[in-house]
Amino acid sequence: AMANVIMQEGLEDTEFINTWTNYSADKLKKYLKQFTPKMAEKYSGVAASDIRRIAIEFATTKPAVIFTYRGPSMHLYGAYNERALMLLPIITGNIENKGGYCLPRGMGYNQPQPKPHSGKNPTFLASPPDFPLASHKVCQLVPFWIKDGKQKVSVYFSYMSDEAFTFPGSTVWDETLRDEKLIPYSVSFSNQMNETANLMDIILPGVSYLERSDPESMPNSLFPWLGIRQPVVKPLGDSIEFREICKKIIHKMDPNGSRGMKKYWNFKDGEDMVRQQFKGIKGLDEAGGYDFLKENGLWPIYGKLDPATGRMVGKDGKEIEAEYGLHMKPDPKGKAMVNGKKRSGFGTPDGKINIYTKHYEEYGFNPLPTFKAHPWHWDKKGNSKLKKDSQMVLTTFKWNIHTQSRTQNVGILNEIVNKNPAWINKGTADALKIGQGDLIRITSPVGYIVTKAHVTEGMHPKVIAISNTFGSKFGRYATASKNGKPSVWGSQKDPELKNIWWSAEGVNPNPIIPVSTDPIGGGQGWYDTVVTVSKAKRGDKFGDTKVDNKKHY
Repeated sequence: AMANVIMQEGLEDTEFINTWTNYSADKLKKYLKQFTPKMAEKYSGVAASDIRRIAIEFATTKPAVIFTYRGPSMHLYGAYNERALMLLPIITGNIENKGGYCLPRGMGYNQPQPKPHSGKNPTFLASPPDFPLASHKVCQLVPFWIKDGKQKVSVYFSYMSDEAFTFPGSTVWDETLRDEKLIPYSVSFSNQMNETANLMDIILPGVSYLERSDPESMPNSLFPWLGIRQPVVKPLGDSIEFREICKKIIHKMDPNGSRGMKKYWNFKDGEDMVRQQFKGIKGLDEAGGYDFLKENGLWPIYGKLDPATGRMVGKDGKEIEAEYGLHMKPDPKGKAMVNGKKRSGFGTPDGKINIYTKHYEEYGFNPLPTFKAHPWHWDKKGNSKLKKDSQMVLTTFKWNIHTQSRTQNVGILNEIVNKNPAWINKGTADALKIGQGDLIRITSPVGYIVTKAHVTEGMHPKVIAISNTFGSKFGRYATASKNGKPSVWGSQKDPELKNIWWSAEGVNPNPIIPVSTDPIGGGQGWYDTVVTVSKAKRGDKFGDTKVDNKKHY
């Protein structure tokens, strides 16, 4: 709807659209007419006047940028949502300009030689035929496919993951991992005990990021860089880097190299492997290679920070500017032909931004950016299906100091945040006669959990939110209590345990969140689950979780 306003008001960058996209400005303007601010108000709750005002502000402010992440994409039609949002910087020409939406800028690194060949035939799980456009697989459906016989499993290997806790329908994972007919042998590589490791035949003790070597090159800056992660503390107990564990296993299986595996694992330790990965990189070799990175942390060093301005400056004291307009660079091999010259363009078949996406159309999806209402939330006439007061949408969220569920056993973080109540709007809570700290029952189509309410004005009246961090039954801090000892998996030797003044408590919402998969992108609809909220019933206790796994299908 915002894109429609911009186009109807003539505030679009027609030249950019016609030059750098595969859909003309005139055709796009006609197509977008159907998405009115009034229609958007009905679905979003945002006033049409505000939608119009913000759209005009965005188009008339130069530069302007939009940043997206899980909010729009983790829904049933997340791919459509993301494409609709990306129209805004595209039609206003805020692409590859200072302050606008810029392409990722990364630097690659090598793999130790010789490099092993990849598998020839992908498994059903690696390339599910029902999701041909899902670039990041569809891991939330794995246990269902295994149970349905679509994928036979001899050995299941879990790497730094806790499927039986962190995934939607986590109780289905638990049930599947326990079934030795479906998964006869299982291995977990983990740096902490958790719900999944507890079900495995073998646990390989892994290290944390503070205890290992890693190559780094994240495209999170306008200045491409390479870096390394170095161990700053010794590994706890007998834990070992994943590379070294794999090497030990391979060398045990192929001691003399006759099976053709040992030659690919020719490194001394984790640091040596990373050294090999950074060999042969032009410029880095001349600067000193891995030893330069070990001393300086990253490469290249573009300049230094000027404390007075917060800018990066060179030796002459002048600000170092990033390079923009990467798509415009002349390139004899470029796919984009602009003004009679080949340009680098964008990473698409024709080198242009594909507003019209042909491969979407080939698989039966709308090739143009669109909006599709969620069938759990809306009827065909656009009316809300949510019942007054008691029915709302359950969403999960991350605490700003925690990393999903992986940090609930980090003592200093657990001390700051150690609970995950259900956040509920005060007006909604009042209507349901729910007070601060009351026990409540949250019921989804597959089951219910019992937890405590956190009543606040800062929630949408039709949303209830629970963080995805707490509720594990394993670990010295996840099970911490000022009145007692931690669980059997909590170390009794940690001297810090005597300093625990709080009681950690949490209820995992994932058992009652059904799998809801975007048919295009393959993402999980984490923010789509419709639930009924009520005060706890007689006999309910904090932490009660009851799920019918058959309803997860």
